[in-house]
Parts: sequence; structure tokens; C-alpha cells
Amino acid sequence: MKTASGALVDSVFLPKGSRVLIPMHTINRSKAVWGPTAKSFDPSRWLGGDASLPAHAREVQGFQHLLTFSDGARACIGRAFAVTESKVVLYVLVRNFEFSMRDGDGTKVERVFSFLPRPRVVGAEGGAAMPMRLRRVEA
Repeated sequence: MKTASGALVDSVFLPKGSRVLIPMHTINRSKAVWGPTAKSFDPSRWLGGDASLPAHAREVQGFQHLLTFSDGARACIGRAFAVTESKVVLYVLVRNFEFSMRDGDGTKVERVFSFLPRPRVVGAEGGAAMPMRLRRVEA
């Protein structure tokens, strides 16, 4: 990396006991890493394998090039279980129910930030909540 004066910087001194924060939420949504659609929900970006991802995204070492579960020696030991459990729950729900917004298709949703970003219907009181209608699908 070069400074404004043009000097090359290839290391940074950190005193013992320094805390280093890795902004995982920011990296996972960074336009510099993921391109102009970084903040869009687009699962298809992973369908073409690593070659279809932006070059900077391929540099991120985490699971699916995201830092959701961290990475390296301190990565989440429950990652595989969490991913498998999520897939099973999603499969059961999608197979057995039809989902729709409680207030119709035009319902506006906003992001509420706490420890994790959560959805909330625009104008709703309180914390995160996304009221939905479920209809059981008869097999």
C-alpha cells in the first residue's frame, strides 16, 4: 500500500496487547470487495464457482469468501453444523409452506442493527420483526 506521499507501506507496528478489530459486517458488504452489487441479496453470485466472483472477493479466505464465521485458527468451530442446520430448516419450511408478507407484496422492509442486522417492516414499533403469513402446502 502507498501513502499519500508515495511511500510504500508493507507492515504496521502494533504494540503488545493491542486489539485489532476486523469489520466482518463491512467486508462482507464492501463494494471494493464485491463490486457495485455488494449490498444486494444475490445468492446467484456463488453459482458460477470462484471464477465468477470478483478478484478481491476471492482474496477473502473465509467460508464462501465471507467472514461470517471468521477464519483461521479462531474460526467458528460450529460452522459446519450451523450451515447444515440452516439448510435442513430452510428445506423443511420451503417444502411445507408458502410465505407472503402480512400486509401484501408492497410491504417495505428496513434493516435494524443490533448485534446482527435484522429485518423490520418500515414504520413498525420496537425491534426487529417481520410479520408474515404462512399457508401450509398440502402434498
